Parts: sequence; structure tokens; C-alpha cells
Amino acid sequence: MATHKILENLFLVDLDLPLPGFSSFLSSWIIKKGNRGIIIDPGPSTTINILHNALRKIGIKEIDYILLTHIHLDHAGGCGDLIKDYPDSVIFCHPQAVTHLVNPVNLWHGSLKVLGDLARAYGEPSSVNGERIFSEGDIFIRPATPSPYRPDIALQSISLVIKRRPQLICYGHYGLLEDAVTMLQMAKEQIRFWLTIIKDKKIKGLNLDEEEIFAEILAKGSHLSTFYQLESNIQKREAYFIKNSIKGMLGFINR
Repeated sequence: MATHKILENLFLVDLDLPLPGFSSFLSSWIIKKGNRGIIIDPGPSTTINILHNALRKIGIKEIDYILLTHIHLDHAGGCGDLIKDYPDSVIFCHPQAVTHLVNPVNLWHGSLKVLGDLARAYGEPSSVNGERIFSEGDIFIRPATPSPYRPDIALQSISLVIKRRPQLICYGHYGLLEDAVTMLQMAKEQIRFWLTIIKDKKIKGLNLDEEEIFAEILAKGSHLSTFYQLESNIQKREAYFIKNSIKGMLGFINR
């Protein structure tokens, strides 16, 4: 496990899971000012102690804000556990996430249904007092690919971020790149490209088989050309999440 100092006040925390392919994949970001901090995505509940140790290591005693990009267990599942030790912290999230933070039962059961043992590896989330949550204003969320998936909202969200002309992009999965606008444009292209493959197969009356779609995306997608150069554990992990994304897009197209 490692904590990386990216800039003078910006830190990346590895939230590795004891699963094949899950090192340098989950992370939390910390913005530091003095002994106070802002957390972007605390990560899953099973790795919250790693985040606690990182906060102590870099000298943070108080958390002012916890910003959630989205509500999935691997990004926000540890939120309820984290705020127990930081009673003055405030959570910022999308309005639709509030219900799942206050009462995470449906989120947990839905995650178990979609992710199975991976959800158990992330851990069951604890509830959050609704008075600790702020959910108004312009909140940009990372596109969520599992069902239910809304590519219109995903593309609009990315476009809103592009308009701000960011210089750096800090990924939840994983790391930092400097050419943020180019990477965001690439994300939009990928969403449209994957949807086009699936829509064309449906128009032609072809079988919408996940494995066949996955194979076609790998064969035609220039941004995935290095897939077979990845380590076997990483290939297995990425194949799992790509197919999960395909499921979400199939759900949208077949709605």
C-alpha cells in the first residue's frame, strides 16, 4: 500500500484489495491544507483503514469535505465508516445518491446482484446521517456503465467538464494525466463507439451476445489495442468490467 505525493497539496492513496489484478486499481484522492483535508472518494468500506493510515501519515487531523464522484461501493462504500472519526466533515454528492447513503440497503442488494463476490470484497456500506450530506448545486459525476446506464447524461456530464478546460485529470481507476481535455474527448468517443457497435448489431438483427460484442470492441477499438499485452490478472479484471459496461449499454439499447 502506498501514498503518493502528486503535488504540494495533492495526494493519491492506493486502496489495494487482496484480489488478483486489484493492485493500483482503486484509489482515494486527498487535498491537503495545513492539518485539514478534502477527500475525493473514500473508497470501499474494507479499505477504510488504509485511508485512515494515509491521513495520519500526511498529517491530516480534520476532514472538511468528502466529495463523491458517484455512489458505487468501490468509491463511496466507506463513507459511513470514515465520517465516524471526523464529526465535522460534510459529504457532497449527487441528489440521487442521498437516499443510498442514508439507507444503503438497496444499494447493497443491487451491488450483490450485479457484482456478487466482488461486492463482498468491497464490503457492505454503513449508513450516513442525512444532516451530514449536501447535494445541491452543479455536481459532475463520473459516467456509470452498469445498468441502468444513461449515455446521454454521461456525455453531457463529460462535456460540462470539458468546458471548464481542466489541465489535470485524476482518475478513481487510477492515477493522473496532464492532457485532461484530450482524455475526456477520448472517453466520449469510446462511449459512442461502443454504442454504435451494439446498435449496428441490433439493426442487422444479429445476436446481442456479450462475448461477441466484447470481441468486436477489442478488435476494432484502437484504445484497447494493448489489452492482450496486459498481465493475465489485469486482463481478467478488465474483461469483467468491460462486459459489465456492455451489459449496461445493452440495457439502455433494449429498454
